[in-house]
Parts: sequence; structure tokens; C-alpha cells
Amino acid sequence: MDQTVEFICPECRSSLAAHIRHNARFQCSCGAQYEHVDGIYRLVPDDAYLKTFSFQWKKYYNLYDSPEEVAGTERTLRKLHITPELVKGKRVLDVGCGTGRFSRILSDWGATVVAVDLSEAIYVAQKNAGAREGITFAFADLFKLPFPAEYFDVILAWGVLHHTPSTESAFKTVVRHLKAGGVFSVYIYGKSKGSRRRMQNLYRKFTPHLPISVLYAFCLLAAPMYYLYKIPLIGRLLRVLIPMSQQKDYRLRIAETFDEFSPKYAWRHTFPEVHQWFVDVGLKDNAIYDPPILATGIKPFGAV
Repeated sequence: MDQTVEFICPECRSSLAAHIRHNARFQCSCGAQYEHVDGIYRLVPDDAYLKTFSFQWKKYYNLYDSPEEVAGTERTLRKLHITPELVKGKRVLDVGCGTGRFSRILSDWGATVVAVDLSEAIYVAQKNAGAREGITFAFADLFKLPFPAEYFDVILAWGVLHHTPSTESAFKTVVRHLKAGGVFSVYIYGKSKGSRRRMQNLYRKFTPHLPISVLYAFCLLAAPMYYLYKIPLIGRLLRVLIPMSQQKDYRLRIAETFDEFSPKYAWRHTFPEVHQWFVDVGLKDNAIYDPPILATGIKPFGAV
């Protein structure tokens, strides 16, 4: 067992320290079965409602590895007030880690990182981490995180909470694992108006129910649409009728379009909603940017 991370059973909440076996299946005293194989703790049987993310991140495993994207990821962390000075020597939870782009930077900054995902992207994240020793990987459900309460100094939930059955419930469940004095940072889809968003919402009534291969073939249109959007007048109409990502990198366009139309859950929230969640759980010194909703807060000592 990784001596820097304490695992507990997601079902009975008892310690797994005496039960974990390396490169093998193991069983909690309550009867729940798990495994630790090839450096990944697997504490759920499958990727549940996140199969589209398993597909997406296996295909685009190195999407954020260019120097420009790495620099952008670092800027994002700093905007959320997550800095090398904050995380060095601290225990950090990257929940919904995807390809592990944040986990790798946090580890390079000196943090002890726990990367968690409910999709098979966790295998991509572990492979991308290479020889880094400061990251522990867990295939787990954020509603049943296998860690004690008030355990992490910093928790990052980037673009994950709104892909669960309830964004608010996910927010209030994950924050229980934050220590007093710790920092909680999130990125949550914000609500926006306009004909383009209404058209995207219309498509989403159908697209999550399509076979993944069919939906992905549709999203490949994002590559040429980038150029069609530039045609005067016609391009403006196409941006509304066929709303796809307009990133310069064609792979990002395809991936972001797929990310928009494929998830089973993709809730959007207002600034007051998210602010109220921070207030409800007692976080202080909150900073919230909208849109999109990037937010961070600190758990004061003595908070419930």
C-alpha cells in the first residue's frame, strides 16, 4: 500500500490498510471486493455512466501535452489560487482527473497527489504520469470516495461535478474530504443564453443516446466546420445551426464537441447557485468567476 495515502472501504468506511494486496484482488472485512493492479486501485466495477469519457480520453490521451496546453493548464491552476507554494508538501485530490494533466503539474510542484476518476481515463492518466512517484491513482466514485473525511489539503474538481446525477450533491460530498484550512477549487458549467446555446441544448436531447461511434463520426465535422464558420454571413448562420467547438487545434475541436454532446449528464448552473453551495458548506474567502464558473474557497477552522 502507498504509505502516503490512507484508503478506506467505500461501503463500510473502515480502513483497508490490513486488506490491500498489491497486484491482486483483495476483500474488506465487510465482504466488498476491490483490486490493486498495475498501480491502480480499482474500487468500482465499471465506468457506470461515463463510458463516453472512457472513449474520449483513450482516443485523445495526449491532447493537453503540448507546451502551449501545459502552460494553459498552469495558468488555470494559478487562476484558482493553486500555486507551487500552496501545494508543495501537501496532499492534493484531483477528482475527475481525466488524462491527468493537472495531476502531473501538481506532482511536479511537489504535491502528494491522489488522482481519481470513474472513467477508464484513469488508465490514461497513469500511463501519462510516466515515472513520477508522487501520484496515486484510484478508479473510484466521487460519491463514495475511498478516503477519510477532512483528509486533503487541496481538492480540485475541474469539469467533473456537472457530469454527475447532481452537481450540488457531488459538490457537498467531495468537500467533506477537505481539511480545515484547505482549499477547494472547481470548474462548473455556467448557464448562458443565446440561440447557439439553445441549439446545443436541443441537440443534447438526442446525442447522448446515440451509439458512441455514430456520435463521434458526427463530431468529426468540427474539423472542417472551423473554416466554414469563417465564411461571411453563412458562417454566422452555421455557428448557430451546427454549433461546434472553434478551437484552432482540430483535435481540440473534435474532442470539445464530443465533450459537449456525449455525456449523459451535463448540468449548467448560475453564479448565485454555485456561490450558495460555497456558503452552505461554510467555505470562506470565496472567489468566483463567471462565465465559465471557476470558483475557489477555503475551509476555515471550526467549520461544520
